[in-house]
Amino acid sequence: MRTFIPALFIALFITVTVSHAATPTIVSKPVSFGYKAATDRVIDTVIVHATYNPGLKKQTFEGALRLWKQYAVSPHYAIDPSGTIYSLVSEKNIAYHAGVSALPNGETNVNTRSIGIELIYSNKETPSAAQYAALQSLIKTIEGKYSIKYILGHDQIAPGRKVDPWNFDYTKITSLFKPATTEFIEPVTLSGTIFQSSVGMLTLPQQAVMKQYSYRASCPVSLEDLRVLNVSYVGFDGATRQGTIIVNASIADKTLAVFKSLFEQKFPINSMMPIDAYQGIDAISMANDNTSAFNCRAVAGSSVFSEHAYGTAIDINPKENPAGSAMLKAKTGKGVVTPAIARLFKDAGFKWGGEWTSKKDYQHFSVSGK
Repeated sequence: MRTFIPALFIALFITVTVSHAATPTIVSKPVSFGYKAATDRVIDTVIVHATYNPGLKKQTFEGALRLWKQYAVSPHYAIDPSGTIYSLVSEKNIAYHAGVSALPNGETNVNTRSIGIELIYSNKETPSAAQYAALQSLIKTIEGKYSIKYILGHDQIAPGRKVDPWNFDYTKITSLFKPATTEFIEPVTLSGTIFQSSVGMLTLPQQAVMKQYSYRASCPVSLEDLRVLNVSYVGFDGATRQGTIIVNASIADKTLAVFKSLFEQKFPINSMMPIDAYQGIDAISMANDNTSAFNCRAVAGSSVFSEHAYGTAIDINPKENPAGSAMLKAKTGKGVVTPAIARLFKDAGFKWGGEWTSKKDYQHFSVSGK
């Protein structure tokens, strides 16, 4: 039900500046719409949005506020282009900011458990440096008060319905927070230059981590069908490292073979961690240039399971090997998949997305060719 707020109400907001050495400065602008009073709610999620008022050439907090009032929605916080943080709804209350959405673990009660933060800028712009700085400071403050499991963009909880925050650099927030992956072997530097590897079934603690992020009951494979591989790789700095990748048991041997070949060829890999280190969100993993395999997700823009959902596809150095170009790739350099490197995968039984006839995906290797 929408609440009618007299226009004069907006002009009568009382501005209160709260300053604390360990917290950002926040301007209080309480609203009486777009939220529901609550008590004792459990907060474990932060959702980052972007808003702009198409009727304005220059985006302002007041312009965004008029838009939210019109639709009877509200975030808990808003950050304008100058980096000023506004508090609209108390954290203890449920703000209407997420809409129809779901977390990576399949839970749909997003508004109930989350804090919403809106960045105010147009869809043709990028967040300002001041907005990024304010967002980082605000998230740090929130993390100091709650046990935060997810920090996600609106597009990640409502794919296909929402695309904000647009033009957003997710590394700005994932540098602050990563889910606990201590049940897996995280990348470490090795002293030798001999290829080392191991393969095993997922332990119960490892399965518990994946059930939070990359796996759900509707996945086309069971956790028992997957294997966790620890393999040596050459980092971008030339050092020998050990990383972790999760694949279908049916391709464990193929995967070990191809990574052994990559290691012997000194092909550099920037990062290799389970997708759970990035909340099961492909966009965040790619933004961090992470090499990974299993992730129970659909093909972008569809409801069809990706080959990654079966654990039979691997993405290598996403930043150096982007998807989307229909042209033949002539790029070379550190971490770039060349035809010679692709041949190592093909010799191990994989097919390369860089040879697709339509939209190419140079980072993508799969057994099926899809």
